[in-house]
Amino acid sequence: MIKANRSIMVVIFLVILLAGCELDDRYVYEGQSQNWHAQLDYIEGDSGQTYDLYYTYKGELEDLSDVEKMIFSYEMENQSGKSTINFEGSPPDKKQYWNTISFQGIDVEGMEQIDVAVEWKDQKESFQIKR
Repeated sequence: MIKANRSIMVVIFLVILLAGCELDDRYVYEGQSQNWHAQLDYIEGDSGQTYDLYYTYKGELEDLSDVEKMIFSYEMENQSGKSTINFEGSPPDKKQYWNTISFQGIDVEGMEQIDVAVEWKDQKESFQIKR
């Protein structure tokens, strides 16, 4: 009898836990250009308002071997951001990078897209990530 009650309590706890997870709204922004893929997962209800926007190079890592600098930027509603990575003679050793985005004062639910851009070598690709 005690074993059955314990099992029932575990099931009730899991149901409550899963129901709590459903209360958060999740927004995924995703898009790509010829050479880059970008994604941002925003979960409303998380503590804090800062999230990472990931940029992933779609080619081979060796293709980046002569890159000296990369610039990643985003623009949305009334804010924008940019980050620059200088490799200082050492080639990139990974294909994924990120910008940190703060959603303070922005209506994420009503926002449909974020404009992003990547600059490397003598190339620049601008594209949109959308929900």
